[in-house]
Amino acid sequence: MEVITEFPSIFFIIFRILGIISLGILGMVILKKVQNYKRRQCRRNDNLNTDVDKIENMFNETLRHLDELENFMIQSPIEVWKMELEINSIRGKIRHQLGHIPRMRCNLK
Repeated sequence: MEVITEFPSIFFIIFRILGIISLGILGMVILKKVQNYKRRQCRRNDNLNTDVDKIENMFNETLRHLDELENFMIQSPIEVWKMELEINSIRGKIRHQLGHIPRMRCNLK
């Protein structure tokens, strides 16, 4: 019974070639994962930017409706003080939220 103590140099060459091929495949897989991650982040930022635009448009539209309601109240003063309080409360909340939008946009960049 013979014990192999030395590997012929052809085995080392084959192992090196297999190692290089394995590293190449692993590198390609990692590169593909990174590219997909970057693509997802870009899409996510676009979606968030669109959501911020929608929120801003909704707040601006609500402010326009509040202005119209305020004009209506001036014309018919029934329980005006309650409606005025409500309108001012809503208007303050909306302006406060609109103040956050530039920061949200800045975080997206």
